[in-house]
Amino acid sequence: MEWRMRWGVLPAVMASVALCSACPAPWPSLVVEPRSARRAAPPATLFKGVMVFDAREGMLTGPSDVRVSAGQIREISPEIPPLPGEDVVPGEGRTLLPGFIDAHVHLGLSQGEAPWAPAVADPRAQAGAPAHPGGDHATGVRRDRPHVRGAAPAHPFERRLMRPGAEKGFEQKGDLGRYPRAPKDLVEKMHQRGELAGRNVKSLVDGGAVVLVGTDSGLPGLFHGAALHEELSALVALGVSPAAAIRMATYVPGRVLLPDGSLGAIEVGAWADLVLVDGDPTRDIQATRNIAGVWQRGRKVQRR
Repeated sequence: MEWRMRWGVLPAVMASVALCSACPAPWPSLVVEPRSARRAAPPATLFKGVMVFDAREGMLTGPSDVRVSAGQIREISPEIPPLPGEDVVPGEGRTLLPGFIDAHVHLGLSQGEAPWAPAVADPRAQAGAPAHPGGDHATGVRRDRPHVRGAAPAHPFERRLMRPGAEKGFEQKGDLGRYPRAPKDLVEKMHQRGELAGRNVKSLVDGGAVVLVGTDSGLPGLFHGAALHEELSALVALGVSPAAAIRMATYVPGRVLLPDGSLGAIEVGAWADLVLVDGDPTRDIQATRNIAGVWQRGRKVQRR
């Protein structure tokens, strides 16, 4: 397994909610609505016959109908009649997940490009606007790749999010001399460090420690949104169950950030931050990438 480089010499920033920054559409990122539009209440939405991920218990329930209005989850029931003007979303063969939370990101540095590639960052888009403050927690698990001696090919999922030409930038030979605090053997020992980090994380999980998904996204080779799904896959590869990995990216950080229960779960009264995917991610973690739609505070997120 390859491991992505962690650039400890770059400044960390506050954690943010990454509500679907990995929607299946090419760059650029999320559309930020004008303030006037955001003041209006989002339309009511009814998800019909969808499997619901119970993040509190780490299991699927349903099929169920889920009603969302005024930015919150209002009702969950086996059968809910649609209301006039309500947006009805078919859920057969799909799973409704809480919005994913990436608990360790870097905003305003880059979109994940090579460190020597010129780029202008877009912090609001990176954060999935709006951002929510939190602590700096990371699992330490990632699929690092050596940025200096040539990069492994990007995954198709990453190519959906990276800027045009970003992958080509990694083909150039970089100069770590720009980062005087970077260890001289950083690249040579990266794989070894990654394997050790993975074993440590699995030991923490097995020991009952509170572990949050955190990707370091925004650093070279770690693209916002895609990195979170890579992290979920890495956790499962370590032996963590898909359901437990999803909880580490939803319910667990939700309780750390907002203990009142309004974030990270599909429950009546919780924020309507939701990700709809095709398939069952509790059986195959890759299904988290089959994104059919994303809702932030009850408003469907669109792409340019």
